[in-house]
Amino acid sequence: MDSRSSFSAVAVCLLTLALSWTPALAFDLGQWVPGLKVSPFLSERVEYESNIFQTPSHSKDDVIFKTIPGVLADYTFGPHSITAGYRAEILRYLDLTDQDTVHHIAVGQLRLDFPRTLLTLKEDFIRTSDPPGTELTGRILSNTNLLRPEGEYRFTPSF
Repeated sequence: MDSRSSFSAVAVCLLTLALSWTPALAFDLGQWVPGLKVSPFLSERVEYESNIFQTPSHSKDDVIFKTIPGVLADYTFGPHSITAGYRAEILRYLDLTDQDTVHHIAVGQLRLDFPRTLLTLKEDFIRTSDPPGTELTGRILSNTNLLRPEGEYRFTPSF
């Protein structure tokens, strides 16, 4: 890495620290739709990866700038709620620009809370190029979809 790219990386880190002190923003849209809150967000991360392609030899290193915009919506009606969210991870490499990509992450949750029964349904979808935790090496585009139903029954209100 040359001195100009090192200076750029340090400048972005300092700017990110300076801007990170602002409070989180959430829109309470209860006036139009009772119980609806929407929270947009934006974050910037700078990471150094010493072995981009996860190879045992001839490894490549680089600085990765991750811009992460997203939104989270929560609709609560009585004891029940529905939550949906989306975020994108925009990866920009300092030297290996041919590896620039965008990861997509979507989440959803339905929570039904009855007097003695709690039912929860969670859904996660992830489209990423992160190397898998297996014997495979390199950046591999993959989709992961997780659906998790949960149920809870309470014998008594305090048990």
